[in-house]
Amino acid sequence: MRYLKGNWQNTQNSWAKDMRAFLWCSNEHAKQLKLQGFSCIDGEKFERLRQRYDELLARGIEQNKQVKSKTYREDERRLLRRLEKYRDNHLLFLRDFNVPFDNNLSERDLRHVKTKQKVSGCWRSMSGVQNYLNVKSVIETCKKNGEDFYGAINALFSRDFELRLN
Repeated sequence: MRYLKGNWQNTQNSWAKDMRAFLWCSNEHAKQLKLQGFSCIDGEKFERLRQRYDELLARGIEQNKQVKSKTYREDERRLLRRLEKYRDNHLLFLRDFNVPFDNNLSERDLRHVKTKQKVSGCWRSMSGVQNYLNVKSVIETCKKNGEDFYGAINALFSRDFELRLN
């Protein structure tokens, strides 16, 4: 979504704006179906959505030829290739409602690692990285499950963790 927005702002090609709207509306439709108890969009509806996705890509390829800036034209061309190559991945949230629409959660989970790296300048050893990630994994898992992570870490160090999980 971020790349489509940036592309539209740079080139003013309508296909990018329309693709964003299409994906957003498809996600809203999937949310409504999920609330109704469905686990995916039926095959015929999915094929129509996939066809619309392909139509928007084809329109993007045509509009790309009109872009005057060589840099923006090449950026848009790369975006179009990625959208075409990973089409099935981009539409997977419609085939399986357990798949998230975006990767915001993954990016948030990784942000603390990058911040730690920037503050420290680098990691001193692979074992240091692994230890840091192990502790952060426990903390993040406890947060997501609504549990007290101080207690979990304390239990881990007191070798009481196995009992706590049962």
